[in-house]
Amino acid sequence: MEFIVPEPFEVTHWTRPRLPGKTPAGQVRYGDPVPRQRWVRGFEPAGADEIQKSQLAGRKVTELLMATAEGDWPSDSIVEFRGQRYEVNGDVRDENLGPYGFKPGYVVQLRKVTNN
Repeated sequence: MEFIVPEPFEVTHWTRPRLPGKTPAGQVRYGDPVPRQRWVRGFEPAGADEIQKSQLAGRKVTELLMATAEGDWPSDSIVEFRGQRYEVNGDVRDENLGPYGFKPGYVVQLRKVTNN
C-alpha cells in the first residue's frame, strides 16, 4: 500500500551551486543563487515558547516547519513562500525511519529573523 499525500503548496527554493576550487582562505566557492519551483505538503508554525524567547532579545523570529516528500534542502538555502523568504535552519529531519515501511516524508525547519 502506497502512502500518497497531496503537495498543494508551491515554494521557490534558492540554492547556491558550488564552484570548483576554493577561496584564498580555503573556503568553498559558491555561484549566484539559482531558483527553482517546488511543491511541498504543508507548514506548521513554531510553538509559543520559541516566540517568547525571540521577543525578549528585541527581534522577531518566525519559524515554520515544512513537510515535504523530498529530503534535499541544504541548510544554506532559502525558501520563498507567499512572498516571504526563510532560511533553511539545520538538517532535514527524516520521518521515514519508523516501523512497517511507513514513509511520510521529511520535515524542514525554516527561520526568518527581523529586528523590531
